[in-house]
Amino acid sequence: PGTRDVNVMTGGETPDPLTGGFTVRDAKISSVNPASGTQGETINVSIAGSDTAFVDGTSVASFGSGITVNSTTVSDAANATANITIAAGAAPDTRDVNVTTEGETPDPLTGGFTVNKIPTVDIYNVAPSSGPPGTVVTITGANFGSTRGAGKGKSGKGASYVSFNGVAATEYPKWTDTEIV
Repeated sequence: PGTRDVNVMTGGETPDPLTGGFTVRDAKISSVNPASGTQGETINVSIAGSDTAFVDGTSVASFGSGITVNSTTVSDAANATANITIAAGAAPDTRDVNVTTEGETPDPLTGGFTVNKIPTVDIYNVAPSSGPPGTVVTITGANFGSTRGAGKGKSGKGASYVSFNGVAATEYPKWTDTEIV
C-alpha cells in the first residue's frame, strides 16, 4: 500500500518519473448486512469488501469469539456471504469482521458486527386474573415470539408454551409477540 512513482522507458531515454503518480490501496472490509444478531441465532451475513480478491472455496470469514462461521460463499471478488451461528453464551458486544483469502488479509471492519442479548420475556397483564378451569385467558407482554414456535426466550429454542402452576395450557387461539390468548 502507498504511493508509487510512475515512469515510462523508451529506448535509452529515462525521463523523470511522475512522483506519487499511482496509489496502491489497502484491501478492506467495508460493510456487513445485517450488522447484528442475537445469541443462539444462525443467520446469513453479506460481507462487502473494497479492493479485495475474495475467491469461492478459498476465502474464509471471521467474526471473533463466540461466533462460528459455518460456511463462506463468494459471489465475486468483493462480495461474500457467511452463514454464522452465534453461541447462546456469546458475550453481547461488537466484533471485528474479516475475510481472508490465501495471502490476503484485508483491514477488518472494526466493530462491524454486534451480538445482541436474547430478549427477556416480559408479562405485563393476565386477564381475567381468575376463573374456573377452561377460562380463556389473555396474556399481554413483550418478546413472546411472533408465533408459538418462534419464542425469543432465554433458551433460544422453539416449543413455547404457557403454564399455570406448572400445568401447560393446551390451546392457543392467538399467539403474537405481545399477546397470547
